[in-house]
Amino acid sequence: MAIENEPHYFLVLGPSGAGLTTAVNLFRDFFGFITASQVIPADIKGAFDSLSAHRNIAVDMALPFDWSTSDSETLADQIQQLKIQWPQLKLLYLDAPTDVLVTRFDMADKKHRFQATALDTTLISAIDFERRLLEPLKAVQDYSMHTHDLLVEELRHKLAKLIGAEALAKSLQDAVMTVTVSSFGFKYGAPQDAEYVFDMRFLKNPFYIEDLRPLTGLDKPVADYIFDQPETRTFMDAVVQMMTVVLPGLKAQGKVRTHIAIGCTGGKHRSVCVAQALAKTLGEALKQNPPGYNVQVVHRQFSADGVYMTV
Repeated sequence: MAIENEPHYFLVLGPSGAGLTTAVNLFRDFFGFITASQVIPADIKGAFDSLSAHRNIAVDMALPFDWSTSDSETLADQIQQLKIQWPQLKLLYLDAPTDVLVTRFDMADKKHRFQATALDTTLISAIDFERRLLEPLKAVQDYSMHTHDLLVEELRHKLAKLIGAEALAKSLQDAVMTVTVSSFGFKYGAPQDAEYVFDMRFLKNPFYIEDLRPLTGLDKPVADYIFDQPETRTFMDAVVQMMTVVLPGLKAQGKVRTHIAIGCTGGKHRSVCVAQALAKTLGEALKQNPPGYNVQVVHRQFSADGVYMTV
């Protein structure tokens, strides 16, 4: 298919609230693109340079607070030069009427990024100001979409058409879904890319058992201690039951990956043990829902270099 044979680089532009982040996420989740979000203009070339080892890239851009229309004119010339360097680079401009953007900001209870530049800036004024800044960039757009009346599913199919993957968009539910089960320590921060996060700190902590403290959740004495707690099995059964409903549903919509994160305090004992067991049990359960799931487990805090993986 075209998405496999031809590289695709997309720079996604448009007013805030028009669906830039949604589009980039769709490129990532449904078509396997490598993505970067909220990249400032000065870093656009660097972003594509750093990701250029990949065949399919989607980047959306955020204008700095001190941006001007003359800066946009200069940027338009720079984008033209980037298109010479990367002929596969296309500029996708997303837009929506102002009243739709206002409604979206109101529903999200968020301020527009340019409202932060002045205390008396209204939402409509901020939207109009950003539109003026973006106007020179329309001259170098390759594709434009109005998103005011598009459902996410409809936007996905429009993006599929851009990359010549209409058949792929219709058959993604038959593709293998990668399910990552990770362990982590809350004191180091939860993973930002996880769709589901579960907290194991309700279980008794092996750290406070002198003989277990130097071990990890991969060691049998630690696993025995954790699974001797009846709450562990109750939790596991509940999550597996839930995920064997959720994951096939997501897969039927064409989603090709999802991330389940299991956390405890330090990411060494409880989360490691439960993530390891959950990945195995979930993998076995999902075999009843063909075709294809690839379940992998990642232990973020386990090794000296911060990452330990076993499949």
